[in-house]
Order: sequence, then C-alpha cells, then structure tokens
Amino acid sequence: MLITFLIVTSGRVQADPQLDIDTVELATIDYPPLMGGREAILSELASAAFAAVGIKVNYRVYSLPRVVRAVATNAVAGALGTHNWFYYDDAKLQISYIPIYAVNIRLFYLKSHFPQGLDYQELRDLQGYKIGYIRGGALLPEFAKANIEPELVRTLHQNVEKVYAERDDMFVATELGGWAVIKQHFPEDVSKFAQAEDPLFIDEGDIIFSHKYKHLQDIFWLGFQMIKENGQYLKVVENYYGKHQVPAYLQRFIESP
Repeated sequence: MLITFLIVTSGRVQADPQLDIDTVELATIDYPPLMGGREAILSELASAAFAAVGIKVNYRVYSLPRVVRAVATNAVAGALGTHNWFYYDDAKLQISYIPIYAVNIRLFYLKSHFPQGLDYQELRDLQGYKIGYIRGGALLPEFAKANIEPELVRTLHQNVEKVYAERDDMFVATELGGWAVIKQHFPEDVSKFAQAEDPLFIDEGDIIFSHKYKHLQDIFWLGFQMIKENGQYLKVVENYYGKHQVPAYLQRFIESP
C-alpha cells in the first residue's frame, strides 16, 4: 500500500484511483469529546481531511500505552492524540506528525475543597497534593521534573470520580475534555467543579504517523489545508465550542499558515 503522487483536477486533490489505498487505520484513546471514534473533534477533523483526498478512516480505540506501541511498531498507520505521548527516545524515532488542533490543559477541582481557588505559579508548587492523571499521558515527564507522582488511572472519568469522592485533590485534563466528562458523569453537580484560572500548559492535538506509513503525512497535509480553506475545519470546531465561541488561542491556530 503506497501512494507516490496525487492527481489535481479542477482545483480538487484526490488520491490516484489506480493506487491501492482507500482506507487508513488510526489508533486513539477514549477521551470524548476530543478522541475516541468518530464523534470527537480530532476524529472529525482527521476524517474530513482524509475524505478531501478520497480516503476513509477507520479508528481503533485503545489504552494510551497500547496506542503508543501500535504506532511505534507500525501496527497501525498512525494515531490521534499528541506527539508528546512518544517521549521516549526510541519511540520518537518511529513517528512523524502534524499539529491539527490546539488545547489548554487545566487543573480541575471541587470549589468546596479550594474555596479561594488554586494558587500556584508552576507545577512544582502543587507538591503534596493528590493530582489525578491518565496513565501514560504526555505530562508524565513534567510531573517527574516537578517531583510529583500523580495518581494514575486508565480513563478520565475515573479522575473525575476520585476528585468528586475527595480521594484526589484535583485532576489534569484538556479544557474541553474535562468539562465534558464532568457534565456526563455529574450533570446535577457541574457547578460544584471549577478549573484553575490559568492553564497548566497549552498542548497540541496531532495526527501521528508511524515510520512505515510516513508517506501519508504529505497526503493528509493536502486534505488538511483544503478543509481549513473551505471553512469545514471551523465548522467542525464550532460544533463543539459553539458558534463565535472558539477560544482565541484556537482561532489563532486555525488562521495560521
């Protein structure tokens, strides 16, 4: 399965029909509404970009460590998530990636637990607190630098449940994902939660390609530019944030070359 060129006709780009590729397989984690099958923002963006060049995407939802292994061993064409998951040197050598999304990483907590809000300047200021995080997540090296050992779980909703039960002090999540899982599992108590005023980090949402399938990077890039230029990218994003409610940092990302 190898594409070496594309056809451009009437201003549209499509895969050469004589070449044997019409489907790619991507791995991702269960992290709605960012990742996890088709009804997620990264999945919709990736599907739209590939569809623009005549390619369909099938998704495999795995645990985060299994996603990294699948890409590093060429078991799948690539993944949706962040290239920062591949923080080990040998894993970094096996991937290429394209940023397709930008997101704030926030700390979430119960207002009753921190009535004055969270007061910190950097991650190391939170030593001594129990902080929930996803096993294998991209921020583990940052936790290590801050001399903090997070409370690791397999899924984001476990983090929310532990904070709600006051077993953890706070949890780390993307801005969109954190509120989504709170609303899903504690719809009557959303007002009890709060997010830290300042983001902990600003991270990228990437499409990552395994070494064997790195030729797909240029193909995807063409489709990605097409959906940014024709407005489809913004339409997908607004379905999740609301029309005219896209955060400024994400709007800058959309408008960037």
